Amino acid sequence: MFSANVGEGLELRLLLPGDALELKTVLQENAEHLERFAPLIAELRNGNRAEIFIRTALEYFGKGTEMNVAIVEHGRIVGGCALARLNSPRQDAEMGFWLDAQSTGRGLATMAVIGLTKLVFRHYPVYRIKARTAVANTASEAVVRRAGYLFEGTERASSLSLGQPIDMNLWSILATDIKD
Repeated sequence: MFSANVGEGLELRLLLPGDALELKTVLQENAEHLERFAPLIAELRNGNRAEIFIRTALEYFGKGTEMNVAIVEHGRIVGGCALARLNSPRQDAEMGFWLDAQSTGRGLATMAVIGLTKLVFRHYPVYRIKARTAVANTASEAVVRRAGYLFEGTERASSLSLGQPIDMNLWSILATDIKD
């Protein structure tokens, strides 16, 4: 099983079928917090969607195309981090992340994004990772900026939030940008 320590008491690890109930609980407790900027993640709290998501994520991880990990602090799931398109012919992947409301503001998301970014550049044929953040989501923008991602521009009306089109900022990092 994949697992990586990225800070004191902070671990990134694959989501496993046994995590479905804990994941659903965290998402239910944070529905309002996640609804605006991570509506697809928030939807996992409904029915058996968490179970299906975890099963599908493990299949994609096995194929080497995606990596969905839990952000775990002292044994408790406090968020998630994902990379899609790990086997893209263009050698670029896309990062996404979320945290529960009580875990924000302590650098956990930054440590997770840095840790997963470095891991992917070391172990996958990826040269560029991009992250898209809602223009109004200044907290996520601060995370990717602190993680070394550079602002590339704004994509107009490129996503939906609560059924309304929103602008997204595009950030990226190259393998050559990483300093160990």
